[in-house]
Amino acid sequence: GIGNNIEVEIYGEKMEYLIEPVGVIVLAIDGLRQDVLYPNELDRVQDGGKYRVDIGSLPGMKQVLAGYDLPEAKQRYIMLPEVTAIFPSITLASWASVFSGKQSGETGLLGNEFFARDLYMQGRTLPGMGGIPLGMVTLSDGAFKTNTANFMANHLVPSDFVIEGMHQSGLWEALKELITNPSPQKRTLQRKFDDSSPNNAWQAESIYEWINRQSGINAAYNEESDTNSVNRSCVNEDKECRSAVFSNHYAKGTDYWGTASKRVATALTGTFMGESYLLDSLPAESVREFIDIYLPATPPASGMKKKFPALTTVYFAGLDHEAHGDKNGGGMGAYKDFFKNVTDSKVGEVVDKLKEVGEFDNKIFIVTADHGHTGMPEFGRITLYPGTPDERDVTPDTSCKLKVKRFNERNVQDSEKTNNNLHIWELGKLFSNFAPTAAGIKLLAPAELNNIGINITQNPGQANVITALNGPMAHIYVKGADWQSNPDEARLGIVIDTLMRSLSLGENAADKVKKELNRLTSSVDKILVRRTLSGPYQVVTGVSEDVSGKVTISTASLESLNTVDYVRAVTRITGMNNKDRSGDLVLIMKDATTGSANDRYTTGVACKSWHGGLNPGDSYVPFIVAYPGGNKAELGTIIKRDAVCPQELCEGNWKAKDLITEIIKTQYSGQ
Repeated sequence: GIGNNIEVEIYGEKMEYLIEPVGVIVLAIDGLRQDVLYPNELDRVQDGGKYRVDIGSLPGMKQVLAGYDLPEAKQRYIMLPEVTAIFPSITLASWASVFSGKQSGETGLLGNEFFARDLYMQGRTLPGMGGIPLGMVTLSDGAFKTNTANFMANHLVPSDFVIEGMHQSGLWEALKELITNPSPQKRTLQRKFDDSSPNNAWQAESIYEWINRQSGINAAYNEESDTNSVNRSCVNEDKECRSAVFSNHYAKGTDYWGTASKRVATALTGTFMGESYLLDSLPAESVREFIDIYLPATPPASGMKKKFPALTTVYFAGLDHEAHGDKNGGGMGAYKDFFKNVTDSKVGEVVDKLKEVGEFDNKIFIVTADHGHTGMPEFGRITLYPGTPDERDVTPDTSCKLKVKRFNERNVQDSEKTNNNLHIWELGKLFSNFAPTAAGIKLLAPAELNNIGINITQNPGQANVITALNGPMAHIYVKGADWQSNPDEARLGIVIDTLMRSLSLGENAADKVKKELNRLTSSVDKILVRRTLSGPYQVVTGVSEDVSGKVTISTASLESLNTVDYVRAVTRITGMNNKDRSGDLVLIMKDATTGSANDRYTTGVACKSWHGGLNPGDSYVPFIVAYPGGNKAELGTIIKRDAVCPQELCEGNWKAKDLITEIIKTQYSGQ
């Protein structure tokens, strides 16, 4: 059973060896909706099963989910149905929670983009963010553009090689440069940690750091790795890796971070199947590369096979990328087929390699995701300003790319005016044109928007409103005496009133508002407010002003949000609250999974699919624990522990760390 040892005596020398299973492998699949793998009776999304895939049709996943075609009692895995992502259910925030066991308020990762008062007051800039305003953390497309191939390879998931400045033309040019350069500068593991923007923004202990503190694991592994070695020392013959991470953003504390090497990049350069395919191919190739080095076919001189890492994380990002809209098409229409034909195929490659070296049946697998997905409108041509002299047909932008150039040109603005996405320039126009002039609202926005007649600045010290746009939700920060003080109550009220009058009135909006913001007059569902930096969030119900000009904000408790449309809202919104990094206001856009997709709205960049909200499609995620070489009875015992999921009731995917902790403690110390 799990955690049992066998004692072996040879010539009077006694040693204990762990009996299987030994080690945990996390298959982290970005954007995998719960209803893809879960049967109807366990599916909490309840969206008609249109994305459900028969496990038997998945050559890779069906090996992990052994017994899928048998009665439930004989299956070798447990599917936990009540598991949600954090709020906001956004990639960079959610994976930080999965691998730390904390919600976003404690990890300090509040989205793909957010403003960090603490970093601003410290004058601290994260790696790769020297070109954006101090205090802004932009890990993916928001208002400030850093998400180039250069930023990704050097700061988001730092590659083994350094390609800074080589490729202003994008990933393809970077890879060509890499091939022609026979000896690119190598990154040490420590340098990759130091260069990583998400790992530097992370404020919680990672599961990998926890592993490093465990005496039972350290006693079992010959690990004296030097993180400053360019030879990735735990793969050397006399060293062993306690943990290994492949392609995930978060690896702080791991012994091996498998990111793009020259071998992997070269193998992928000839692929013309799109970025989504590459994002799933990279981790599979990295795993194979690691195993070939770490467990070579020819035994080492010592004759002893190395111990496989106690924890291995393999991160597949392609499905999410495809859902947002790959350059080759994508969207939710391609989602199901991509999972079957690409993601599962790459899972299968990993499984085959593990089997090849005898490291499959003795592993416990955790299959989980950072969020689900909700399909967004995919319009054809839209008539803008019908019945007026300005009437024209426009193709709405759904490119999932941040566009901030040439917004003084009518045709560039039109593609945003006809989609269901609140862009930073539209927010600037909203505050400049519809807020009281006396309020003096100055929005932090990119310099490219300086010439379109809105009141903006690129200096946070001069701004009094800062926004961070994260798909179906957005943080809005309102300045007090300074950015370390509570928000100014009067300005807070004015901002709320302006937002409500412009983005919530629908057909009742003024004609001027309709002309400027078009479809967005029906876009905001709820506004949350936090009056003080240390205070709780409440739901805004209205704003009023008395004869003296005093603004009163009316609110209701979070409990007023129904649990059907806003899944586990109280727990998740409360868990998001961070005095330094979450917004004083939080916009929740309309993105209900019921009704027409045309009535769903987002912020930041317009994609074919989005996530980040509180609806069931975004919120519920798979959380599957599998032991393909054994039985699930022992797994159930561990899962039900009070430290994990009592009675198998897990509230969120951030419980993954607790589960891994209990499995490893059981395996390596028999607890």
